[in-house]
Amino acid sequence: MRELIVQDNAITEARYEMSELEKNIVYLLIRQLKENDLPEKEYIIDLTEIEKILGPLQEESVRAARSNLIRRTYTIKRKNGDILIASLMSVVSYDTKQKTLGVKISHKILPYFVALKENYTEFELHVALSLRHKYSKRLYEMLSQHKRQKVLNISIDELKWRLKLSGEKKKEEVYTQFSDFERQVLKIAQKEMSEYADITFDYEAKKTGRKYTDLVFKIRPVDQLSIPFPPQRG
Repeated sequence: MRELIVQDNAITEARYEMSELEKNIVYLLIRQLKENDLPEKEYIIDLTEIEKILGPLQEESVRAARSNLIRRTYTIKRKNGDILIASLMSVVSYDTKQKTLGVKISHKILPYFVALKENYTEFELHVALSLRHKYSKRLYEMLSQHKRQKVLNISIDELKWRLKLSGEKKKEEVYTQFSDFERQVLKIAQKEMSEYADITFDYEAKKTGRKYTDLVFKIRPVDQLSIPFPPQRG
């Protein structure tokens, strides 16, 4: 059964980094958010929902995710040109016996998940949880934003900025060779989405001079009946 979750396009286009587990926790959080929610509300995230899809979670990974989520921030480009940098969660607690997290979402970020009248991204929860690679998850969100148009034109610099693969200084850039970026990000996402998602993509890399500078993603649907459940870990 399809279950859709939504977030503001500003979140889809934001700059941040999260592990696969952290992203899955955020997906289960988004699922619970309601329009009239207040920042002080606590949400209970049942980690066994993730285990049903991906198999047993390592205790060390859960504790790392708990610690990291309290420090994760979104860098958001506002419509007026300003930049907002805000933390995602203000509280993260872990009940080891119940395998649950208790979280509160920061007041600056909450409107980007609950005040959704227009300009939002809608995607399938099960697919988002099933994708294994953190960049596959991000690309799935970005392409879901543009699936009606069936195309996404984006510069490689912008995509790297969103994925936190580049910084203000050249030495902070990851995958400086396009072939490495293609192998470690694009090809993995393409393969995973073709296997587990409702949409996948083909892409064309364009050059300015001798350097690859832009990508054209051509988005196409995947036959829902052919999408398998991912094999469990452990």
